[in-house]
Amino acid sequence: MEAIEVSLYREGGGESITLDPTGTTGTPLVLIEGSEGLGMAPAEWATSPRLAGHGSTVRGGRLSERSIFIPFLVDAATSQEYDMLMERLSRLVSPLDPARLMLRVQPYGRETYREIEVRYKGGLDSPGGAYHGTWGSVGLELMASEALWSGAAETAIKQVAPGSRPFISDTVPFLPVTLSESVVVGHVVVEVRGDAPTWPKWTVTPPGSDLLISHVNSKSQFQLLGSLTEPVVIDMGTGALTSKSKPLGELWDQVPADRGALFELRPGRNVMTFSMVGSNTESMVHMEYRPQYLRGQ
Repeated sequence: MEAIEVSLYREGGGESITLDPTGTTGTPLVLIEGSEGLGMAPAEWATSPRLAGHGSTVRGGRLSERSIFIPFLVDAATSQEYDMLMERLSRLVSPLDPARLMLRVQPYGRETYREIEVRYKGGLDSPGGAYHGTWGSVGLELMASEALWSGAAETAIKQVAPGSRPFISDTVPFLPVTLSESVVVGHVVVEVRGDAPTWPKWTVTPPGSDLLISHVNSKSQFQLLGSLTEPVVIDMGTGALTSKSKPLGELWDQVPADRGALFELRPGRNVMTFSMVGSNTESMVHMEYRPQYLRGQ
């Protein structure tokens, strides 16, 4: 099994720990062999017996929740330090904390990490399986309700270049967005990594009006009519369309009924076009998505 580094942290700048797999960095928390649940989630299938013939008919399937087991050593200098470390671990994974608890896995030799939201199940109810006053073993039990692991965010920011007048036609000004330096005649080509579709999140900065985003692969279109007077965020995963002065979805009134598609980016090649009338060098489009993976390790 490849060497991995495992971290737990609370979103929003809360507590965090890193479990050192080598025992050479001086940390009192040392990851040991025996982790479970860091691969692919188990699958569940719904079937019904065939009325005629043998076997069953598959009605649907899904990747389900999984249990995760992380074993590590707590190696303190004194018994007091050991107790403080256990208190810190308990606060970090406490089900009473409303902030999301994230488990991050970084195998050595792989470019980026993968992470998943988890919840505490057990393992901190006693001093440890091999408690010796200043050190002991802990088997942390977690539950992940999500089936997929998220990779590091992929982002792109682009402004209209000074002195340029890019177009997608002879009459409609075009605000170019570049991902991987791949823009061709108003088309943006995004090569999405991962094993499953992912939802993009857009932040559009004015000036400009009548924003139109088209996903060529699926023929989906999203349009926001009217002038932009402040940055607008379009979260295609949650359906949130917000700005500072309109945080409660009021902007959906400016979206045509036939051009309000919230589209996914599928693994592989995705082609999109963008247009925004009246854009200038202050205008900006920022897109972010997180690749989705079957395995954390």
